[in-house]
Amino acid sequence: MTFNEALYKAAYAAIDNLIANGLPAPDGVVYTSALNYYNGYGKNQSGQEGFFTGSSSNNTISGSGTEVNGNGGIDVDLYGIGYTITNVTATSFKITPTSIGIGEIDTLVGRTDPNVEDGFFLSALNGTFTDRSNLNNPVSGGSQALYVGKGNRDYGFIQNFTSNKDYVSLSGPVNSYNYLYDSDGNFKIYKKTGTGKGDLVGIVEVTDQPFDLQARRFLNDGTFRLSARVLRRGFNEELYLKLNGLEGEIEPSNALADYVSDGQFDGLKGIFTGAEKGSPTSASSSTADGNDTVFSYGANNNKTILSGVGLALDTEKNLVVESGAGANQVDILIGAFNTKDEFWLGVGDDLLNSSQSFYVGGGSADYATIQNYQEKDRVILAGDILDYSFTQMGSSIQISTVMGGDLIGIVEGVNGILSMNALANDTFTVKFDV
Repeated sequence: MTFNEALYKAAYAAIDNLIANGLPAPDGVVYTSALNYYNGYGKNQSGQEGFFTGSSSNNTISGSGTEVNGNGGIDVDLYGIGYTITNVTATSFKITPTSIGIGEIDTLVGRTDPNVEDGFFLSALNGTFTDRSNLNNPVSGGSQALYVGKGNRDYGFIQNFTSNKDYVSLSGPVNSYNYLYDSDGNFKIYKKTGTGKGDLVGIVEVTDQPFDLQARRFLNDGTFRLSARVLRRGFNEELYLKLNGLEGEIEPSNALADYVSDGQFDGLKGIFTGAEKGSPTSASSSTADGNDTVFSYGANNNKTILSGVGLALDTEKNLVVESGAGANQVDILIGAFNTKDEFWLGVGDDLLNSSQSFYVGGGSADYATIQNYQEKDRVILAGDILDYSFTQMGSSIQISTVMGGDLIGIVEGVNGILSMNALANDTFTVKFDV
């Protein structure tokens, strides 16, 4: 465990001032160093993050800090790398990583208290800052991906991950990474390199039930966070059981475990859906806003289904579509590199009384963007082929309704249509040329 005093003082100007001028903290004690302040007072205060960092060699990093008054306590940030901090002007400072993890295998160990939040950083701060209360808001520079360069020989190994509290920080677009549960049961994160899985950057150890990590927060420094806090975003347990004929055999609470350990390798469908607007989040009073970034994962070219619109089952096990069916929301659907992905922009009459299109009603303000489309994938649309228009815009195709010209989907990285085929449930498939 290495508490980074310089980073702590850079983040909190008031604490730096107390220490520099020999002033007492709110508890009446005069602390002579940032570490003493943190151990004696700071780690018991909500809203004051602790920063624990490593070096340019292999490290094992853990943090300290406790739950505070039932509010979840402080956020501890864990980095396998180190930092240097230099003053640029009287009011600005620069944070530079001492390494970017190349050739390193670092172990980041979270706290065992389930009531506290740990941030596991596979991204590095790298920029100039003036705001000494927000290190996610650089005035120049931003963030940098870590552990990219040596394939499977450098990565961050994350232990004691608490699914309803903790997060993993990554730098860059969500679709610049591949995500999967491997046969060893651990969640793995790869930086795309153009072929195969890519460059391994992180392993989240799973010791009990697996957790469904999805992108949640997008910050000004170009990072995003993977977490399981939005409870209905991502793997859909109910639909997994229904569409694979497993109802009554497996409890919904064990559905993800079944998919991770067996289903994905046995060719079962993985279903990944958005969270309905207003859905609860863990460890927070905030709710989902309806705009989702959802990625799928699987194995052996099994089929996955992605829908940004929330889908659930009622008490009679009938499908229920989120109110508005995607109206006034913008979603991003990201296919996996090793699966046959089916992107739903509508649903058929085999699951509803009549087929239903998604994202209709808001003109160009509501739609789904489809990323990582591959030739083995397909898009599902409800109704008749003649109900839609397809417009090539650069390397993307926009899908709109003929009546009203309502944009419902943008498929990135495609050049024309290969085929369209009507299905028996009043939907049709579209396959695009990549």
